[in-house]
Amino acid sequence: MQLKAFRQKGEKVEVSHYRVNVNRLRARLNIFAISEKLTVDVKFDGWPDIKVSLAPVGAIKAAGGIGSAIGQVQEEEAHLRELISEIVVGAIRGTSFTWNMGQYGNCPRLDRAKYAPGPRLPLHYDSLL
Repeated sequence: MQLKAFRQKGEKVEVSHYRVNVNRLRARLNIFAISEKLTVDVKFDGWPDIKVSLAPVGAIKAAGGIGSAIGQVQEEEAHLRELISEIVVGAIRGTSFTWNMGQYGNCPRLDRAKYAPGPRLPLHYDSLL
């Protein structure tokens, strides 16, 4: 996916474009279906193992002049990338998706069977069976 980051410096706003790749996504899914409403809720369970990488799209603006200024710009850019990575990983971890299956006319519907319980025995009488 492509991401656009805005950063305000003084009175001007700098815009950076990045290509975000999800290199690893290892997680358990929590899937909760409500058959009467034909909806499914899907989210990650626990703490997913996610690794993302950012690649700049286009040229990174570097300050002209002194070498220390270029180093400072590179350091700020590295810090910005790290911050964006944390935000993206947090957003993926917090994702919850509700799927409405009612829009599909041929979606099978579950008819729950009525369970008739047998006769109940008093406490500690189960050994008589």
